[in-house]
Amino acid sequence: MQLPITVDPHGAATLQSQIVEQLRFLIESGKLQPGTPVPTSRDLGRQLAVSRNTITGAYETLVDLGYLFTEPTIGTFVSRRLPQTLLRVEAS
Repeated sequence: MQLPITVDPHGAATLQSQIVEQLRFLIESGKLQPGTPVPTSRDLGRQLAVSRNTITGAYETLVDLGYLFTEPTIGTFVSRRLPQTLLRVEAS
């Protein structure tokens, strides 16, 4: 699975932060649906030409924030229930 993510190694934000923000956007915008598997850290690392540790760190951050969950020995998936911050309605 190829994700529409790009990173800028010379950007102000760390590679890990860039990946976290782009994955959050894909999830929040509905481009990645709940329950959808995300690529393995090895595959996404190859796609983006970054270390597996960078991807693992980004995935761990997204798990901590409630955007992803892991199933041991199966994979990492978009959370079926997204964080409450996404469900808030802005007052007009």
